[in-house]
Amino acid sequence: MDVIPTQPLPSTTQITTKRIRTWPAALTLLWLSPLIAEMMSGSTPPLLFLQPFALIVLPTLYGISALLIHEISVRRQLGWGNILLMGAAFGIFQEALVVQTWFNFPEPASPSHSSGTYGVLWQTNWDWGLNLTIYHAVISITLPFMLLNLFYPQRARLPWLGTKHIIVLTTWLLLLCGVLAWYVAFKAPGSGGYTHPPLAPYLVTVGLTILTFVLGCFLRFPVRQPTLSQLAPKLWIVRLLFFGLMLLLFLGINLVLPTTHVPAVISMLFSLAILSFGLWRVRSWSARVGWGTRHHLAIATGILLYFILVFGPLVEFVVRLPGRAGITAVNGAIFVGLLCFDWYVKRRERAEAARLDEKKEP
Repeated sequence: MDVIPTQPLPSTTQITTKRIRTWPAALTLLWLSPLIAEMMSGSTPPLLFLQPFALIVLPTLYGISALLIHEISVRRQLGWGNILLMGAAFGIFQEALVVQTWFNFPEPASPSHSSGTYGVLWQTNWDWGLNLTIYHAVISITLPFMLLNLFYPQRARLPWLGTKHIIVLTTWLLLLCGVLAWYVAFKAPGSGGYTHPPLAPYLVTVGLTILTFVLGCFLRFPVRQPTLSQLAPKLWIVRLLFFGLMLLLFLGINLVLPTTHVPAVISMLFSLAILSFGLWRVRSWSARVGWGTRHHLAIATGILLYFILVFGPLVEFVVRLPGRAGITAVNGAIFVGLLCFDWYVKRRERAEAARLDEKKEP
């Protein structure tokens, strides 16, 4: 099932034969993914985001991964469902293989420590792993790709990297991630007794990463036929729906439900149900008459509203996590920028419609 069931991305010969500068789009994606997934979420707030370590690691881990996924999706003319699957592979790769939050939950410094042993089986926190896989698939990869297609509607569908670039970027990504994984496993100080990831579960997550990535590269999802009898929903309905799904999934299911001592398998099924509903809703809506670019932006805005209105103020003013000062203001500025961009897209579409009407006139 495609996230946004459009036709496969067109080949370069279908777009233009004129040479186009693609580096602005590539540079945007390099920083857009960590900006959303790390800074807007509060995982790496604005002040920490500007430190040298973050400026090196985050665009490498997030940005280069996104660039490589983009290259695969364009060269193979894949759809949004494939991007979502490769984003899930990235989520497993980062959380299980590199920073190892699937396994190092006994350490107080680990992000997964807050969930305790909830969802733990075979020395692996499967509930945490599932939720973070969904998070990275949607927030870290698919959402930046949606915005990229809005910011650069022509360049986003072109290949950006040559063979040498792919080799260099892949080598740098694996080297840096390998060093980081080694440090987390064997050198990171901690008092929880975590000395290295358990071998068998770690190898299982390696297999999961490869399997999910291969499926993302080679599966072909059917394109839904247009539904001419129904109109696309209003933009505010799309925004509110995805804001509500984010609120339900990451605040209700991830934070509140575990405190009720509901079995972890129930929580995981709820998470999958919410994800499936969101994908089904977009797939059905996008086949209706009138679905367009601004609806894609409404999805992105609705998702980001969770960080802007709920999670950012929560961690800065209520929980008062250290180092989170300024996150609400930065997120608010980004939201205003997206609203201005929506106004620009609206004007752009009206201008294009007017030009088409002029061409139709005798």
